[in-house]
Amino acid sequence: MSQATVNGQTREELEINTLSLFDVLHNSLILRTIAPYLPVYSLLQLSATNKEFRSLIRNTPGVFRHLDLTQVKKAQFDINPIDNGGEVWRNVQLDENLSEDDFYSGPLRGVFNAIQRQDIWKHVQTLILDGLSVTSDLCHELINDTSYSVRILSIRDVKNLNQAKLRGALQYACRPTRPENSPRLKALYVFGSKEAHPETEPEPALQDRESRASISSGWNHKSHQALTSSLERQGDSWWCK
Repeated sequence: MSQATVNGQTREELEINTLSLFDVLHNSLILRTIAPYLPVYSLLQLSATNKEFRSLIRNTPGVFRHLDLTQVKKAQFDINPIDNGGEVWRNVQLDENLSEDDFYSGPLRGVFNAIQRQDIWKHVQTLILDGLSVTSDLCHELINDTSYSVRILSIRDVKNLNQAKLRGALQYACRPTRPENSPRLKALYVFGSKEAHPETEPEPALQDRESRASISSGWNHKSHQALTSSLERQGDSWWCK
């Protein structure tokens, strides 16, 4: 009598290889796409995790090309007027030696210095300062200082800005004797209102989402409308004097 041997088939267990955060961000296309939506502080914290993340964040081109400082708490200007004697700001006693520009641009300059220590400014091409305390001297540096590489600057609804001095900074940047390939700045957004923070906006309708796909296109449209409206009104047209 022959003996039949039945070999039972065994099912191989399916091994699921889960992707780590590093694996996802190692795709440079993904990293460059999501980086503009992350605060610079979060990117720096991520780069401090280990050597691999630091190398990834620091060496991937375009990670710091878009810098939005509008929601940075230390950049907010919530200080009483300069002529209130005895005020202490950033552990510095206010006195007559402190200029008006130093006072009003102080919080933002503090953030700028922190960014400079991280050697990030050379990568920043789009800088958003809407609603912050931005002085004309600070704008002059951003436009004319070769240590900055800002090509798009947004200063809508900023505080403490001297428009006449801003016009002078632009005229200086476009002078006939300016160095070759200068100024680096190609777009300046001044007119119109700043963008509302996403947390305060209602959920956009489905038909509106396509119109939000291009940030640059939306900014150009709003700036054109604001400029057209300003030209139609009577008043101090400081930009064309």
